[in-house]
Amino acid sequence: MSKMMNIAFVTLFAILFVASSYGIVPICSDSGVRAALNSLESGNGGTVDATGCGSITFTASIQLGPVPITLILGTGTYEFVNTTGDGFDLHGAGSRLLGQGPESTVIKTGGGFSGGIVYAGPLAGDEMLFVAGLEVAGLKIDQTNALTNYGLDIRSVRDPSSFHNLSLWNMTGSAIIISTATRVSNAEMPQGLSLRDIYIQTNGTQPLTGNTVVVTGNQIYMGSNVKIICSNAGGTGPCDNPSGYVGLDIQPTADGIGDGRYNTFFSGAIAGYPLCASLTAPIGAAGGAEGNVIGLGNTFENCQIAYEMTGTASLRAEKNWAFGNAFVSTTPNIALLNYARGNFVQEITNGNKGAIQLAVASSNNTVIAQMANPNDVSDSGIGNDVFSTLNSTSFFSANMLIRGMLTKSSQPLPVDPPQRVPQYSFSESARAEAPGVLSTFNGIATLDASGEADVQLPLSLEATNRDFHYVLTPIGAFAPLYVATEVEGNRFRIAGGKPGMRVSWQITGIRQGAYANPVSTVGRTR
Repeated sequence: MSKMMNIAFVTLFAILFVASSYGIVPICSDSGVRAALNSLESGNGGTVDATGCGSITFTASIQLGPVPITLILGTGTYEFVNTTGDGFDLHGAGSRLLGQGPESTVIKTGGGFSGGIVYAGPLAGDEMLFVAGLEVAGLKIDQTNALTNYGLDIRSVRDPSSFHNLSLWNMTGSAIIISTATRVSNAEMPQGLSLRDIYIQTNGTQPLTGNTVVVTGNQIYMGSNVKIICSNAGGTGPCDNPSGYVGLDIQPTADGIGDGRYNTFFSGAIAGYPLCASLTAPIGAAGGAEGNVIGLGNTFENCQIAYEMTGTASLRAEKNWAFGNAFVSTTPNIALLNYARGNFVQEITNGNKGAIQLAVASSNNTVIAQMANPNDVSDSGIGNDVFSTLNSTSFFSANMLIRGMLTKSSQPLPVDPPQRVPQYSFSESARAEAPGVLSTFNGIATLDASGEADVQLPLSLEATNRDFHYVLTPIGAFAPLYVATEVEGNRFRIAGGKPGMRVSWQITGIRQGAYANPVSTVGRTR
């Protein structure tokens, strides 16, 4: 009897799938795919090739793990009608979920679905604190019937892992969340994974219920054509119902497990949100958003604020970089708020008023931007360095150190008059020019009973200057003043006056040293 049951069991599995050189080919049904995957779990893993299958309806989660398992889906729609659990669960190191492309392979859910449409990360009972080597590619994830759930739920996934060639549609909650697994105690933070060629568009008829992409890991690379679009019901323009949510939110978790550090967002686009990108440290977090980069080829379109960096008194958003981004139909506004510290921003803002805001609690940030005048930066912070340029005019709201020679065609001196009308106006006066670098020292000397006075000069004067020239002017009466002793020992002597007379003196020397001596560039050869 037992032998007959074993034969029947083997026969049943043979009916549900067959082996091929490309892997196991399942019968195109819920039970057929599950049987093929189950047959790999007890061994070293393998591939289930379902490219010949069209549409399949699944009644429960599909598991890819705990061993490395690859599932290749065909052209068609794969729908989950379960109301508990996830859709696809990738929890085996090295597992892959591959489709034929976003236009061909669609994953969707039925009403009442409550999990992640694609979950990647460790599961309870796996005894793993993170999963590495995962790949999800070639899929369209449609959230029409699961608006508040996660499209891609990526938890405690580590390098090398890649999510690419994907589209996520009709979402209102978080399309992608990258964070620490909550299903496993002491799970590690996500780190080092890559996202590229991903298109995300919201459901224009529904208000948002969460930030679209949330990153609380470290060293997450989002580059090369990651687009986050919040559209209206017609599919164009900014969101009708943004509800104050953010397109890309890089932040640590409140429990401090995920740091939100050293992530990058390159060559992508965010459009249609009141706040398109946020680097923030939420209240209660154990670390600040730090070392993240938003730059090189990103486009911010129809944003009220393109991006902001903000933190708390103890958890600052600091050492983040933003540069080389483009702004379309955006003010643009860039905000460094609430304890943003030590961040670097370099953008072309096209002279829009209020382009960059530095709030009271921000400090030691560096901003380099192209603006019409300094009013384009609102800086009420502490120690921020603002360098703003437009065409041939530069405004510097900071200290500047130049190590080397400054070459110029003219050097007028701007004077800030006490009565400024209009605001930010200034007058100019000429500067004195000389063939060499001059040092000038001056003061008032009082003559002694002999009508003489020794004038003490800076101790470094003779070491750094040569060829001295003197000007002496008596105050209150005429006197035949003269230099009795020239500079020696960093002092000189005045004589020829009346006892008690005050004398205005000035001495000028030519600077000497590597940077001070003029160097001709005429006829120079290399």
